[in-house]
Amino acid sequence: MAMQIHRRYRVSPRAGGLWQVVDIFLGMPVMLNDMALIDMQLRDAEAAADTLNALEVNRLGQAAD
Repeated sequence: MAMQIHRRYRVSPRAGGLWQVVDIFLGMPVMLNDMALIDMQLRDAEAAADTLNALEVNRLGQAAD
């Protein structure tokens, strides 16, 4: 059976060509240190989503141990 890649955090567009990181479980922009991850350049939003997804996979892996 193939391993499914967990992607809880996704990048979505906002007005003005900017981007946000969204928690797909909550359907809302991610809050990190009391700051919403919105109005970001695409490369920054993608990097943030990638990092958050990697942390989530690690967290879930530790919970299964």
